[in-house]
Amino acid sequence: MQLLLATLLCVHGLATPPTPTSKPAEPPHPFTRIALIGASVTWGFGNSVEIPLETYTHNEPIDLADVIEATLVTDHDIVVSGGDATFFRTPQSSGSRQVNEAVAAEPTLVLALDFLFWYGYGNRGTDLKFHTGADSRLAMLERGLKELDRFTCPVVVFDFPDMSPAIGIMLSSSQVPTPDELAALNTRLHDWAAERDNVTLLPLAATIDEIRTNEGFTIQELQWPAGSLRTIILPDQLHPTTDGTIALSQLALRVLDDRTPSIVPTDYHRDPNAVRSHLDHVEIEEARDAGMPVKSEAPTPPSED
Repeated sequence: MQLLLATLLCVHGLATPPTPTSKPAEPPHPFTRIALIGASVTWGFGNSVEIPLETYTHNEPIDLADVIEATLVTDHDIVVSGGDATFFRTPQSSGSRQVNEAVAAEPTLVLALDFLFWYGYGNRGTDLKFHTGADSRLAMLERGLKELDRFTCPVVVFDFPDMSPAIGIMLSSSQVPTPDELAALNTRLHDWAAERDNVTLLPLAATIDEIRTNEGFTIQELQWPAGSLRTIILPDQLHPTTDGTIALSQLALRVLDDRTPSIVPTDYHRDPNAVRSHLDHVEIEEARDAGMPVKSEAPTPPSED
């Protein structure tokens, strides 16, 4: 009798149809939940929009999040708008704090454009002592890379540009890597990025070199004419102007677009002039809503590109 029951159970088990497996869920669009982390470029150092008031022109500060907000067309949410103008003072603690906040927000995209800058620049290493050469700077970079490794979603980050023209203005010579140190930093960063499918590394170094020739520069089909240097980089030779931040945002979104099938060109404005018009309009309307005496002939809403 026991043998008969065992046989029936075995046959019944073989006859049971397999449980259908559910189709894997599509990953969310990268723009669904965006986190911005970084230093003074993300913070918006020196960036503003002019608000024409009845008696004077007010300069309203803006940050990278404002530029991204003015650029994106598709549904999106900026869940973390980080950026720390004092990142250079304590990069290890500032970076860790920002990453903690971003991880907790469960982003689908991290724009960490200038996040690594002070892990390569600066004059102190992981032990808070003065840098002693390439090894010291590379050890500091590893701390920054370890922070970015905490994300599994797409991460977008700049490589290291040559910002030595800012020496004596915004930077001291001790804060700037030597050419050999800069090359070592970029080699390590490129190797690290090449091993991670979720990392998009932006060629800021080559872009800045082209901008500094002052002979015009391009980002894909976009062209800026000769003499554009002063409209893209602030006199401090370190930070972008508002239009410079718009240009760098175009670089970031276009490179990300090229390697992300779920992003299409209609997800964002691809004309920097349209982005600037939209940004200006938003800030002017917010000033009106706040009761500021905005001139009646202030710009009207831009048309969609």
